Amino acid sequence: MLWNGGVVWSGIFTDKPNNSSIVKINMNVVVARLFINFCRNEKREPIYYSKINTNIRLITKSKNTIKLYIYLCLWRNVNFLRKNFVEICDILGLPKSYYNPNNFKKHIIEVAYPILKKFGDVWYELEDTKISKNNKNEYILECKIYTKENAENEALKKNNIINMMKLHFNLNEKDISDISDIISSTSTKALSEKIIYINDNLKGVHNKAEYVKKALINEFK
Repeated sequence: MLWNGGVVWSGIFTDKPNNSSIVKINMNVVVARLFINFCRNEKREPIYYSKINTNIRLITKSKNTIKLYIYLCLWRNVNFLRKNFVEICDILGLPKSYYNPNNFKKHIIEVAYPILKKFGDVWYELEDTKISKNNKNEYILECKIYTKENAENEALKKNNIINMMKLHFNLNEKDISDISDIISSTSTKALSEKIIYINDNLKGVHNKAEYVKKALINEFK
């Protein structure tokens, strides 16, 4: 049993999991309310805490990859991370050799990327990740944060765009296949803006499907 202020922790643990271990937590009412009543943002999502999928330890034994994953989890609710590179290395507890940006990219970023991408909880893309100096001559790490939730929302939005092009511009499955690379590699915001522009300039166009295809290829290919 452990006493820590207003919280009492007690439990029975066995050396090997047997699905019958018991853990009891007696908590001060004030402390319990703090756990229950999370501060929430405008989307009603709890803030000041982060979700971490502990199954990461089942797919990699790399301590640095696991530490990087946990760090990225802290930023899962932002779209873009921009942090002091040295501070990140300090937080991850890396050897001084990794404070060299090239070593960090080679041994941390590039090694962790395929593992985190396959795990599919929080990850980044190599082309969206860079380390450069700011106007104070400090190295800054910048990367776009991808999450499972955001990826699902992005896929839903792109599916809506495809359905809209089929409905309003008469694109068929072959037409969609011809521009599938553009759809998958272009942000929904850029696609939506371009399609709105195309729609506003369709006067006199007879073959809408072909026109839309060529316009998207010329813009994003």
